[in-house]
Amino acid sequence: MGIRHDDLLAMIDQIYAASLEPARWNGVLARIADAFGAREASLGGVTSESVPWIFAPRTDPDFLASYQQHFHPLNLFWQRLVAQPAGTVATDRMLLPKRELHRSEFFNDWSEPQDYLTVMGATLLVENGGRTEFMLPGGEDFDEEQVTALRVLVPHLARACQIMHRLHSAEVGIKAFAEALERARQPALMLDAQARLLHASGSALAMLAAEPVLGISEGRLACARPDDTAAIRRLAAACARGEPGDHGGRLAIARGEGRLPLYLLFSPARAGTEAGIWFRPGALVFLEDPEIADRARLKLLQDRFGLTAAEAAFALEIVQGDGRRAAGARRGISDSTARTHLSNIFEKTGTRRQAELVRLLLSAGDRPAG
Repeated sequence: MGIRHDDLLAMIDQIYAASLEPARWNGVLARIADAFGAREASLGGVTSESVPWIFAPRTDPDFLASYQQHFHPLNLFWQRLVAQPAGTVATDRMLLPKRELHRSEFFNDWSEPQDYLTVMGATLLVENGGRTEFMLPGGEDFDEEQVTALRVLVPHLARACQIMHRLHSAEVGIKAFAEALERARQPALMLDAQARLLHASGSALAMLAAEPVLGISEGRLACARPDDTAAIRRLAAACARGEPGDHGGRLAIARGEGRLPLYLLFSPARAGTEAGIWFRPGALVFLEDPEIADRARLKLLQDRFGLTAAEAAFALEIVQGDGRRAAGARRGISDSTARTHLSNIFEKTGTRRQAELVRLLLSAGDRPAG
């Protein structure tokens, strides 16, 4: 079952919206389940023995309670999944024989009565002694296209959960959040209702210093393009108002031809007091640079397979699955050069066909080099 590119982009946008407003998760998960032809899509925090929180919009509440109270430690698929690195997408048939699953108490007493006959999922995060898991229980085995599509969604689900967790921690007050900014890996800012900078993490300040399209002008966050600056100020004001529906938003800042946009994720920051100090309402803004992730993937492919920088960049284009000519056009190289790159990549990776190469490159991205 194929999933259209536009549908994936729409789901990604909804995933980030849910990170800012968790009440949206049930609707987003239902849409993901429908897109993958699954019975359910669930998102939860788990330990080896318990399930402290979970979103599972289509699971009967009694079954959900029984999973949290009894069946979670008996889930054979989950037991195998925890042995995989975070971000690895797997189906049940990838991790254990079907006959072993079908003999289990978990399958016979919990999964099968709900017609959850197969499952695909991934560990999104492992932090603070717990795991954040995403699962798609289905009626029929998932195919290769569906596995590939979920690999596209999983990094966004993981980032959205990180944002949600950080925002939850930030609710103790802006002062505590300002201190937490310095410990966060992702660059983050605190703005007031007029987009004036209140606090910034060290990594955010470094990004602002290096980015010609984004910076601080007269104490306010601003962009090179006036339309982007106006959008920042509208979002900061909406977050500060805290009215129903003003849940923040996601803004893409263009950085010129051949570069990926910089993303700003806005969420309301509550007013409050701490130690007698009044904190103004405003916006929490997380900065996301997809080029940093691309550079990490390029280095991984170079280290793992001995590819040159040009070959690694071409390999990342091939992963998009639309063929050598389209990949070469995006890189701005001739078809003969693209053919040479592909031949070298086949030789270095030990593959012969593009479909085989794509599978290898995707699985390489699931594992650390070494």
